This record gives sequence, structure tokens and C-alpha cells, in this order.
Amino acid sequence: MTSSRRKPWTPEEDSEIKAATWAGHPLPRTLARQFGRTTKAVLMRAAVLRKTDPSVRWATLRGRTKPWTKPQLAELRRRAETEPIAQIAASMGRTIGSCKSKLGSKRRKRRWTKAERSRLADLLAQGATVQQIAAQLDRSGSSVHGQIRGMKPYRKSWTAAEDAAIIEGAAARTSMAKIAEQIGRTVDAVRSRANKLRTKGAAAKWVKGSPVRRHWTTATVRELITRRERGESYSRIAAAMGRTVEACRSQLAKHHKRVALGHAV
Repeated sequence: MTSSRRKPWTPEEDSEIKAATWAGHPLPRTLARQFGRTTKAVLMRAAVLRKTDPSVRWATLRGRTKPWTKPQLAELRRRAETEPIAQIAASMGRTIGSCKSKLGSKRRKRRWTKAERSRLADLLAQGATVQQIAAQLDRSGSSVHGQIRGMKPYRKSWTAAEDAAIIEGAAARTSMAKIAEQIGRTVDAVRSRANKLRTKGAAAKWVKGSPVRRHWTTATVRELITRRERGESYSRIAAAMGRTVEACRSQLAKHHKRVALGHAV
């Protein structure tokens, strides 16, 4: 029959358990391996020691949590109105999650100041990304996005030169992406402006990034055939007629098909 007598705890082991709970490390399982005991035994010993010393506490296996005092809670709520949670947590020696948990629904969103909005406008003008702006202003990305959406002056008004670039691009079959890159706008902005110009009859319509295809007339088809019979290349014909190489090839193939079927040009 095996003996069920438990191994007695030494003063050195008790001291190490107390030091570990105060410092938050090592974890109970680490002490258990060090003592040659089970994790449950270490936790039970900490509970016994806590009867005489309340500071000996392991809230979870991850380590010790410090209780919040009334002055600390008051300071947390006061600073949360003007300071970011990360800064408060670092200065108070707490985790961000612990601070957010204590604030709960009482937490107030930090308002944007005039200086921050001015700084935001300057950073946007310099071409900074939302992530870079959030890091410099110590704000979240969603907060920065919300401010940008509400900044009406940030939306640049369209100039006559930009309108002319869109109109010329539509006539020359330039893609929206190229026009957007040239005038420093987004593709969506160019598409929206082109729609407005089209309603005024100033610009051609784009379909999937290109203007509407021009119809081939009998005269243009005959010119294409004549040029090919003279031995001109497709690239040269396309440049002279203001068409794409693919359009010229496709039209000539259609012509050959019509001839084969006995249809006149």
C-alpha cells in the first residue's frame, strides 16, 4: 500500500510563491515544475498563504491582477476625457483591456480639437495615409476616417483644366486610370465628373473605362480595305484613322466574312 502523506511546504517555497504573485511571474505551472509539484498544489498553497496575507493572489493562470482603488478609478475617468486609453494604461501600469473594462459605458469619446483638425488637413495635403495620420495624432483609423468624411473643404473643386483633360481624354479614348493619374484624382472621382460633363454634352461616355465605340461607316471600311491593300501595317492604319489595332483587325475580318457570304461592302 502506497503512502498518501503529502510533501510539506518549505519556507523557501512559500517565499517564492509570494514573490511570484506580487510580480506576476513566474506562472504557477512554472513554479510547479521547479518545486516538483502539481499546478493545483501551487494554487492551493497560494490560497492558504492568502489567509494571512491578502496580497498573495492569482486571479488567473496568466498572473496577478491588481485591484482598482477609488482614487484610481476617478483618475481613470477624468483622464479618459482628454487622453488616449493606451497612454493612460501605460502611465497607470494597467492593461488597455482593464482600463476599457472599468470605463465601460461611462467612457467618453475624446473630442477632436481645432489644432488636430488643422494638423489632419495638413497631413492629407502632404499625401499621408490614414494609418500614418492615426499614428501621428494618436487616434484610431476609424476616427480619422470619420473626420475625413466630414471635412467638406477637403474635397477639391474641379478646375477648368481638369475638365478639359477629361473631355480630351474621352475623345482620345484614354483610360480613366491614366486621366486620374495625370490630374491627381481617383478613378471614381474622374468617373463621377465625366458623368456630370456628359449630361452637359461636353464629354463622351465611358464604358468599362473607355469611351463608347464609334461605328464603322461604309467610307471608313473602304478606307481600311484600301490601306491594307496598299500594304500598310495595322498599327499605322489605326494611328491614321484614330482607331485601335484590334478594332481594325476585327473590322477587316468581318469584311472578309461578308465577302465570303456574298454580301456587298
